[in-house]
Amino acid sequence: MIEGDKEQWVFLVGILPALLVFWIRRHVPEPDEWHLAKAASAEHEPSLRDLFQGSLRNRTLLVIAICGFSLSGWWAFMFWQAQYLQTLPDIAAWTRAEKQQFTTTVFFLVIGVSIFGNFFAGYLAKRMGYRRCISLMCFCFVLVMFGAFFTQRGHREYYFWMPFIGFFSGMFGLFTMYLPPLFPTLLRTTGAGFCYNIGRIVAACGTVFFGLYSNVADLRRALLLVGFLFIPA
Repeated sequence: MIEGDKEQWVFLVGILPALLVFWIRRHVPEPDEWHLAKAASAEHEPSLRDLFQGSLRNRTLLVIAICGFSLSGWWAFMFWQAQYLQTLPDIAAWTRAEKQQFTTTVFFLVIGVSIFGNFFAGYLAKRMGYRRCISLMCFCFVLVMFGAFFTQRGHREYYFWMPFIGFFSGMFGLFTMYLPPLFPTLLRTTGAGFCYNIGRIVAACGTVFFGLYSNVADLRRALLLVGFLFIPA
């Protein structure tokens, strides 16, 4: 009963983001640009279908591709890296608890350093523009993934390589600012949200694909391969 009560409180906390969104909708005004576009559209407001009409279709498909490739690489890494780290030869004699502690520590290093990566990405985007910044961080993502997994490494080396991967994941913090302005004013939320979430679906399928069609005895090879997804991105 005690554990059940705790779970109920956890689910109750999950309502807080919804309350925050409700407050934002009530108290944060739309910009003048949106009001002007709304008035100009009269009763002919654009819909999801318009994302695939005319010249906007190619842009929509490109944004979906960027989200699909990059998120697939990141999600596959986040899912399979913990499995791989527990199979390292130099920790084979460790207990299960020790292996789990090691992977947990590495995970928090990746997430912790990614916070600094977000700030760095924002700074870099101001200096060189969003497109060039995202391209550069994708390229760096390929390099660190290659460095981490092109050869068998000891567990101590991953205390160095894994945080670097987390650092360059800061590129995803730019998506919320870069993607919406790629679409017309009244389609910004729809376009960015649709493309990003289609990318998430692709990423989920990609994560399963690399798990099923790679040699499960060699997860390092699978992780090396997903790193190359950032090249087309």
